[in-house]
Amino acid sequence: MPTLTLQQLNRATLARQLLLERSQLAVAPAVAQVAGLQAQVQNPPYIGLWTRLVDLRREAVTEAMERREIVRATMMRSTIHLATGDDYLVFWPALRPALVKALRAFFGDRARRLDIPSIVAAAEPFFAQGPRTFVELRATFLVDGMVAGAWKVERAKKAATLVIEPFIALDAATRSGLSDEGERLLRWAEEGPSYNIRFADVA
Repeated sequence: MPTLTLQQLNRATLARQLLLERSQLAVAPAVAQVAGLQAQVQNPPYIGLWTRLVDLRREAVTEAMERREIVRATMMRSTIHLATGDDYLVFWPALRPALVKALRAFFGDRARRLDIPSIVAAAEPFFAQGPRTFVELRATFLVDGMVAGAWKVERAKKAATLVIEPFIALDAATRSGLSDEGERLLRWAEEGPSYNIRFADVA
């Protein structure tokens, strides 16, 4: 077997990464060939694919995400990358231990108190409805598996107030349950002697 020169190795690497010339590949096969694109910020994967593919339409990338052919998820170095859905399922068993370790290191004892199975059970119906943005993940709550409102934390000195903004009218039992869960969230996520829950009017 011949030994590659440094220049030949350079060109082989660039060709594998679709960087010598633009390819006729569709979006998902192109993402599969490069085994992931940096996507910590939204625009770079679009630009990265534009540099690699002939006549790429921006909508083609978005549509591939909506069809779940490609996903934007945590991968190498615990940063966000674009990968095919099939590849991510293959990568996940190798990624999971490092991501769990990073979560526990970042949140410390608070992460150990999380009820992960309950969180997963609550999240699955939400994700099953379709692709979700990070804003939706951080700022909504579910009632009976459906998105029923948004929430935010307001801070003033040493007080933290969880503001719950329902999209629909909530009965007393639901409001009570949200208040209890919200207080637990504040005590877990915020440092301070004072925690408050406030319901906004129906949006």
